[in-house]
Amino acid sequence: MLIYSTLIGIVCLFTFLFMRTKAFFELSKGVKFAIIAMIVVGAFIRIYKYDIGMGLNLDEAQAGYNAWALLHYGVDDHLLKNPVYLTSWGSGMTILYALTCIPWIKLFGLSIASYRFSMVLLSILSLLALLYAVVKYRKHLYQHLVFVLLLYFSPWMIMSNRWGLDCNLFQIIFCFFMASFLLYRYYQDNDKYRLIWFLVWNFCIALSAYAYAANWLFLAVFVVMLYAYLLMSKNITVKRLCLGLFEQLMFVFPLLIYVLVNFIPLKTLHFFGLTIPRMEFNRSDSQMIFSQPGSLFHNMIHNISETFQVLIHGDHLIWNNLPFYGVMYPLFFIF
Repeated sequence: MLIYSTLIGIVCLFTFLFMRTKAFFELSKGVKFAIIAMIVVGAFIRIYKYDIGMGLNLDEAQAGYNAWALLHYGVDDHLLKNPVYLTSWGSGMTILYALTCIPWIKLFGLSIASYRFSMVLLSILSLLALLYAVVKYRKHLYQHLVFVLLLYFSPWMIMSNRWGLDCNLFQIIFCFFMASFLLYRYYQDNDKYRLIWFLVWNFCIALSAYAYAANWLFLAVFVVMLYAYLLMSKNITVKRLCLGLFEQLMFVFPLLIYVLVNFIPLKTLHFFGLTIPRMEFNRSDSQMIFSQPGSLFHNMIHNISETFQVLIHGDHLIWNNLPFYGVMYPLFFIF
């Protein structure tokens, strides 16, 4: 009960602060009501019985124990001090979500409720952040509100926000990125605030690399395309572009060392108080189509077909979608 009360209290506090902003105050009554309804319903469907739904996943148990071990002993389950990546089952697990759980495990003890606390809380805070950015930016307000509605109320987003799989943190961080990027675009005439939000959204991109290793290739392509767009639209200078790339490189540098250690391969390294672990084996062969049997073209077609099947029908796992629905409601495909 204490955990639920704390979670609801934090959400109410940030909701109150959001409603006190000038951007929210200037909205029409109808839009205010719609936004408040989105926050209340969005928070409720994430908080309600989040600690007893779906049982305990094996990856949750693994990451939860690692968070507890790091809290009490400063080492993971393989006795590695300050690892940048959890060895976990031997093939690795991203560490960021486990780190976010440590304050709640220290406060409430180790349980499913305390372990999932961060995922539920951060998902609701990201909703508030994105709504604030949308109403602050104001341009295309209704289209942006529809986008937020479709995103946060899709079966996949609802379910992924209710349990503690490490990679589920990725989309939440990217929602914070979208919010900070909108605010960066909003402050076009105030270089001080524009610089602040520029640094924030670059940090979000770098931080997301610690949440989901399978998206590293996506992130590399995304950053190139994003900066190319900003340059061509004259929304960024070359000097500031270099600053953003330097910031990202600085934060992901330990992960770059991790990639070298595991793909050259090298032995486990100790680097500025951090441990760069050498995995017992890696899962890249199972994640990349280049190493799958058959032709590359055939594998691509197969993956595209499987993707649409998951979008429409789901993967039949309660962890990732609601019963009777796929990743999205059929009506959402209209948009």
